[in-house]
Amino acid sequence: MSSETKPTADQGRASLSPVGTNVSEMLADLNGGVFLEQLGTAFSDVALGTVNFGDKGKTGEVTLKFKMTRIGESNQIALTHSLAFKRPTSKGKRGEELSGDTPLHVNAGGRLTLMPDTQTKFPFANNGSDQ
Repeated sequence: MSSETKPTADQGRASLSPVGTNVSEMLADLNGGVFLEQLGTAFSDVALGTVNFGDKGKTGEVTLKFKMTRIGESNQIALTHSLAFKRPTSKGKRGEELSGDTPLHVNAGGRLTLMPDTQTKFPFANNGSDQ
């Protein structure tokens, strides 16, 4: 493995890398883009239940959980992501749990992306400019 593709060490720094993970982009890539839709639906559902049935001290809850496991000897991780929510109802709570795995590349500085930073353009992506 060359030093160009190997993620750099933390070096004991307390501050975050200026080229950290773009969380918005990463969340949009999880579960093929479905995870953000599920999260949005959960927030709306829980908010509606809380407004409709939260007058007696009932609360809604949305919980996100992430686990990382290295994939073999590569610079990739399997990100296990789970979403759980509880929505107040007239007689209690209703909930749901969803989970999935998405492989992500660990680039320089620990930046997580769906595709490696070292990926070059494909020859067919020139839109005919080489013809």
